[in-house]
Amino acid sequence: MVAIAQERDYSPSDASMLEHLGVKRARLSQISNRLLKNGILQARQVGRSRKFSLTQAARAQLIAWGALKAGDAQ
Repeated sequence: MVAIAQERDYSPSDASMLEHLGVKRARLSQISNRLLKNGILQARQVGRSRKFSLTQAARAQLIAWGALKAGDAQ
């Protein structure tokens, strides 16, 4: 999920993520909310749903750990 979030915004209803992870929408929403609560993801309201994306602080930490190249940061 973090890999997807660093590339693009996603919704817990994202069919490709649900299929890839093999989970239901409720579980993806639960995991996303936990990552949001812990400051890894940020959320914005789009209509009736929320779109999650990686926070700048989490992106910086991934770069510091070498898990993400600086050029890959958006």
